[in-house]
Amino acid sequence: MYEFNLSPATWMHIDFNSCFATIEQQANPLLRNKPIAVAAYQTENGCILAPSIEAKRFGVKTGMKVKEGRKLCPEIIIMAGDVRKYRFAHNLLRGLIQEYSNEFWPKSIDEFIVNFAGYPVLNQGYEALGLEIKQRIKEIIGDWMRVSIGFGPNRFLAKLAASIRKPDGLFEINHTNFMDIYTPLKLDDLNGIARRNTIRLNSVGIYSVPAFYSASRDTIRKAFGSSVAATYWYHTLRGWQIDALEFERRSFSSQYSPPVKITNIKEAEPVIMKLAQRTASRMRREGFVSKGVSFWSTFKDGSKWGKHCKLKDIIFETGEIYQQTYQLMQECPFPSPVRTISVGCIDVVKLTDWQFDLFGEVNKKKRLSDAVDAVNNKFGDYTVTLGTMLGTKDLVPDRISFGKVKEL
Repeated sequence: MYEFNLSPATWMHIDFNSCFATIEQQANPLLRNKPIAVAAYQTENGCILAPSIEAKRFGVKTGMKVKEGRKLCPEIIIMAGDVRKYRFAHNLLRGLIQEYSNEFWPKSIDEFIVNFAGYPVLNQGYEALGLEIKQRIKEIIGDWMRVSIGFGPNRFLAKLAASIRKPDGLFEINHTNFMDIYTPLKLDDLNGIARRNTIRLNSVGIYSVPAFYSASRDTIRKAFGSSVAATYWYHTLRGWQIDALEFERRSFSSQYSPPVKITNIKEAEPVIMKLAQRTASRMRREGFVSKGVSFWSTFKDGSKWGKHCKLKDIIFETGEIYQQTYQLMQECPFPSPVRTISVGCIDVVKLTDWQFDLFGEVNKKKRLSDAVDAVNNKFGDYTVTLGTMLGTKDLVPDRISFGKVKEL
C-alpha cells in the first residue's frame, strides 16, 4: 500500500467567506454585523445565494428560499446581487495571488487554488504566509473581508484544510495530522462523495473516512465500478496530486430562472434572445465558434425537456444562434410553468483552428460581430443588440455562477 505523501504541503486553497454578502458589507459599513443575504430575487420564492456570517448563525443557508430565511431570521436583510462588485473583488484577489505564484487556478468567483512548489515564499512556513496574505487582502480589498486558507500536499487536501476552521480559518493538512482530520469526518464530508457514492462505498464495507483511506484500489473499484475513480481516490486520500490536467472546453451555456410565469413559446422567446446573445458574446470573447446548439428547460412540476442539434457549418452570430435555438424550442411541450431555461453552444472549436475565406460571407459576418462586441465591451452589454430585443432590458440580469470562471 502506498504511504501518505511525505512532501511539504505546497498547495493552497483560498476562498472568501460568505463572498457576496461580505463584499456588500465591505461596500456598505451600515450592513456590518447584521444578518444579510444576497438573493437571486428579493421575492419570497427567490433563492438565497450567499448569507452573511451573521445570518448563518441563525441557520440560513445557501439555496434556501427567501421566505425560509425570513422564518429563521425575521430581521434578515435581503439584497439583490451586484456582479460588478464581485468581479472587481475577484480580480483584486487574482492580482494579489499572482504576486506570490504564477501557478494558480480560479475555481469559482470566490476561490482559488495555488501551487507554491519551487517558490521561496513558502520557506517562511504556511502559517506566516497565510497570515500575510490575509493581511494584504484587508489592505487591498477591504478590512471587512474574511478568507479561509488551507494548505495541503495536493489540491483536494488543501480544500479540505480550508474548511476546517471556517470562517476566517487557516490550517494545514500533512503527513503528521491527516488521520486526526480523517477520523471525525463522515464520508459525505469529502468533496465529491455525496449520498449516492456513500451508498456505493457502504456496499463494499467502507463506512468511514479512515476505512476509505485504508481500502485497496480493488475494493474502491468495486464500489465505483471504475478503475479511474479508484485510482483517483486511492492516491488523493494519500496526498498525491493526480488531477492537475485542465480539460478542453467543449461548450458555452447561459441559464436563467425567470421570476415571472412562463408557460409557452411566445413568453419564452425574449428570454431565449437574451440568453443567445449572452452565450454568443462569451463564446466569441474567448475565441471560439460553434458547431451546434442546445436548449434545455426544467419545469415546476419536476419535469425537464431538452434537445440539441449539430450543424454542418460553424455559427457564431447572435442571430444565427437564436434562430437555431428557437427551432429547437418549438418542440418543447411546456407541461407547466418554467423553472429554468438554458441555451448552449456545443461542439465549440477554437477560432485559430478554423480557416475563414478572406473575402467570403462568413468572414464579413465575423467582422460585423467583432465590431458589435467591441462596442458592447466598451459601453456595456446590449448597447448594440437585435432590434427584436428592445424592451427586454430587465430580462436575464447579469449573474455569476459559483462554478468555474474561465471568462474572468
